[in-house]
Amino acid sequence: HTAKEMFITQSALTKMIQGWEEEFHCQLLIRSKKGVVFTSKGEQFVKLCRNLLRMENQFQENLESYGDAITGSLTVGISLNYMSHCFPTILQSFTKRNPYVHLSVTDAHSEKIYADLLNRKLDVAIVRGEYKWSDTKLHLSSEPLCLVSTFPLTEKTILSAPYIGHRTDTDTEFNIDRWFFERKKPAPEAAMWLSSISTCRDIVEKGNGWSILPKICLDGFRGNIRPMTFLDGTPFLRNTYALISHGQSELPHVRVFLEALKEYHQLR
Repeated sequence: HTAKEMFITQSALTKMIQGWEEEFHCQLLIRSKKGVVFTSKGEQFVKLCRNLLRMENQFQENLESYGDAITGSLTVGISLNYMSHCFPTILQSFTKRNPYVHLSVTDAHSEKIYADLLNRKLDVAIVRGEYKWSDTKLHLSSEPLCLVSTFPLTEKTILSAPYIGHRTDTDTEFNIDRWFFERKKPAPEAAMWLSSISTCRDIVEKGNGWSILPKICLDGFRGNIRPMTFLDGTPFLRNTYALISHGQSELPHVRVFLEALKEYHQLR
């Protein structure tokens, strides 16, 4: 009766059952004069099959409900400062337009985000500073590095007042040293060394010293802000990039995420 219901021969059905029993190394059915009954392992197998059928039906229903909507999962690593000052607005717009794309987001210092990308833990990394990358690399923005304080910024105050330092990438540290070297001044020794530029800004705004901070964190700063330039007139800038994992940039859900970044930064 089962074979007839499945539109196959009895021998084909018997081979299917025997194949499962060989694969799982257990007996699924017991045949007797009263009919066929499942063993305890067979009952577990039937339960598994029913769950799989239910999942398949649910998946089909989801596909039909999505229609032409873009779907997929995207793992994104974001630098701390970009997460704090830019990403909430991007996230709000992106999730509203792409409700079926699942975003998994982590934030950390750019060095950690870059390392996770190299180790294939991320699909997209948003980093601040210069990092080597041979695949898709989208330049999002450039911003000036600025001398900031609540008192007048002169060579005398820079050399005498406490310097409030913060963690940054190697390239930025090199350019800070270059800026002072060009002026034949020693690079400042930090009176405080902080991991967060927001905390650094707060300390400076209370009049506790001066610092070098990116423009991204200086909206509403109550004090003196002076963008830095090198002696050849080149502005001291810090760049932000989106780095895309190998082979991911052509996927539809990755493309729409990159478009959201471009829209926020007004890129063509």
